[in-house]
Amino acid sequence: MLCQITYRSEAVGDVTDSKISDILEVSKHNNSKLEITGCLIYKEDFFLQILEGEEEVIRKLYFTIKGDTRHENVEILHEGHSEERLFTKWDMAYAKLSSEEDSPDKDLSLINYEFDRLKNHQANESFTYRVFWYNIKQLISKEGFYSWEKSNFA
Repeated sequence: MLCQITYRSEAVGDVTDSKISDILEVSKHNNSKLEITGCLIYKEDFFLQILEGEEEVIRKLYFTIKGDTRHENVEILHEGHSEERLFTKWDMAYAKLSSEEDSPDKDLSLINYEFDRLKNHQANESFTYRVFWYNIKQLISKEGFYSWEKSNFA
């Protein structure tokens, strides 16, 4: 059975595309070797990430991430087990959400709303996390939407 951990954190300093690219490049390299999958989301100085894999490996990685000085106030929002991965195709998927409240894309508007609820601790049900990550998976699978597998910050 797979372990899944979702955590949130606040960025320290300016977060540039270059800094995120560095994070994703290291994550992709390490996660592939450790059979870890997941997704990193960034919006308005907040990170939200899900990690999936073997429990001991995921817990060790989480404590390494928690010690990273590029963010603070790292907090687990949800941890649980699953029979299958949500992000089977991504060593580390990535989505940068805009602060646009009135997005013409209804899915993106819903995801922004859910992200804000999670970052502000207004949701703590397992169902909420599953729905949020399912919606993220659907969004990054759309044609033309950025994910680490599809682009390299060219």
